[in-house]
Amino acid sequence: MDFIDEIKILGGRSKNLASNLLTEEATKTSLILPFIQLLGFDIFNPTEVVPEYQAEAGVKKDQRVDYVLQKNNKPIILIEAKSYSTELGPEHEDQLRRYFPFVKSASIGILTNGHKYKFFTDLEARNMMDEKPYMEFDIENPSLDLIPKIQELRKDRFDDEKAVRIAEQLKYTGQFKQLLAKQLDAPDEDFVRFFASQVWSGIINQSAKDKLTPLLKDAFKQFIEDRIAARLKKAAEDEEAEKKPITDAETPTAESSVVADDSDDGVVTTDDEKLGYSIIQAVSAAVIDPSRIFIRDNKSYCAILLDNSRKKTIVRLYFKKDSLKVDFQGVKKDDPMVELEKVSDLYSYSDDIVSIISGYLNKNTKEAKDEKEAIEEIAE
Repeated sequence: MDFIDEIKILGGRSKNLASNLLTEEATKTSLILPFIQLLGFDIFNPTEVVPEYQAEAGVKKDQRVDYVLQKNNKPIILIEAKSYSTELGPEHEDQLRRYFPFVKSASIGILTNGHKYKFFTDLEARNMMDEKPYMEFDIENPSLDLIPKIQELRKDRFDDEKAVRIAEQLKYTGQFKQLLAKQLDAPDEDFVRFFASQVWSGIINQSAKDKLTPLLKDAFKQFIEDRIAARLKKAAEDEEAEKKPITDAETPTAESSVVADDSDDGVVTTDDEKLGYSIIQAVSAAVIDPSRIFIRDNKSYCAILLDNSRKKTIVRLYFKKDSLKVDFQGVKKDDPMVELEKVSDLYSYSDDIVSIISGYLNKNTKEAKDEKEAIEEIAE
């Protein structure tokens, strides 16, 4: 089962049990420990999940963290648990904050009431928890774009430096988006002056600012609308391209499974794209003959296909000079793109790739079975 499906199941469980979760212990047993299991930690192994972890928190020597998650016997994540009905506030954040200086190997702290999760780190000062969470997540109403970020906290994937980079990205992009939203609604003087200085040749006095401010707001909104329209147009073009039948002339031979959709436009399949294709071929060998995996390149992205069918896209590789992004298709088509540090990181998504391929294979089997049953029913 995919991680996203496990999250949704636990979210449904949370909703169903809400009225019965009257204590912190009930919340821990019913929701928080299952969440820890989703992260790949063995809740019955005290070398991985340590309850009531002793933290020498200043003058209060008996301060204990509800759970500490360990990897290779080293604390990596602190969890402070509250009852389901508790509104997570500053006093609870302060409680978690007190533990940070005394568990120096842990860079991630989680405050939760079983359905709402606040994720903290120490970006501003090492071993001092930041004032604000870098991510907030409600398991009953999961944000799909955050699920891959949470998945990176799984024991098998956890890397301290990567976890901090993700936290940094979420924290500052979130703050930037808030600032941009504020400026979009009511641009302040410095914001207007910055843009005005790029286009206004005269003195930027109050009269100029009064004239340019509403124009800047309109330009902002038009820019966003244009970007949305462009993306919708691109999505429509991609959908239309997928409906286009593959002719015999387009079908690659076994000796040449690299095809450029826009061969007249100078599309060149890069070494990174070829390596990505080879990795997916190697991973696919677990369930099918790798010769059934094809690569189809075009100007926007490089698609890896099962049986050379656009309807069986496994992944789309958006490999640029300064970024490596992968859009998992098929059964994971609603997930956001994943950014890789290097092409070989594709191996860490082997389970996802196999799951996508298996989904197509199972679909074909079911369709064949349904067709057979329909024929037999007609024959009777």
